[in-house]
Amino acid sequence: MFLAPKGKGPRPGGSMTEWHVHDNLCITATGSIALSTAEGRCPPGAFFIGDAVEMMHVWTFNHPDGPFAYDMNAGAIKAALAQYGGR
Repeated sequence: MFLAPKGKGPRPGGSMTEWHVHDNLCITATGSIALSTAEGRCPPGAFFIGDAVEMMHVWTFNHPDGPFAYDMNAGAIKAALAQYGGR
């Protein structure tokens, strides 16, 4: 996963490079990503960054929606398990 300021994410893959935002994003002091609760609270040790940044995923398995797909849907989970499940 890559992070960039909102609207500033580079597009090396053109339209395939899909940047997106989450309005429930928290980050820890070590740079780990966490999600806020339904009440908008971050876990202890994390702070809210909301939709101030955008992110792009680069999947290292054969994701059915491509290497820059937005999320992990059921088909993607099955593909990841088929490729890496025995490791």
